[in-house]
Amino acid sequence: MTRRTNTTDLVAGIVATLIGTGALAGALAMPRFTERGASPFTMPGLTPAIIGAIVTALGLLLMLRAWRGGTADSGAGPTIARWDASSARRMLFTVFVVVLYGVGLFGRLPFVPVTALFIFLFTVGSELLNEERRLPLPALVVRALILALAGAFLVRFVFTDIFLVHLPGAL
Repeated sequence: MTRRTNTTDLVAGIVATLIGTGALAGALAMPRFTERGASPFTMPGLTPAIIGAIVTALGLLLMLRAWRGGTADSGAGPTIARWDASSARRMLFTVFVVVLYGVGLFGRLPFVPVTALFIFLFTVGSELLNEERRLPLPALVVRALILALAGAFLVRFVFTDIFLVHLPGAL
């Protein structure tokens, strides 16, 4: 059996690796303010550096998987070149919820409830649009609520208590 490289994943992996590496390099080039006695956790490039490193690592993993010929689902389903109506609905839903959160709610209302609402709506909506969903609706709602609350409070904690970033809203 011959190994077949997944070209789409390979190209996506290369692009992600380049973007992540660029973000990491740019973040590391930012001033650290250690000469002013600032904590390393308050340097402006810390969060972009972490995100850049993660994107780089995931891009490399995607390239490795593509080179080995594997895919997440080696077979059926929509691809980047062939979308079905379900893919379009999920993409439109994602864009709608992200724009609602980022433009309509974020910064206008307290951070924790708005972020919890975003996570909840995104989780429930995405699962309802998934034709292969097996979780009953009541269990889905409960799990999404737990995820939303935990996620919102965790993000608030990380940014306000670790990175010392002021988030909109006091909650």
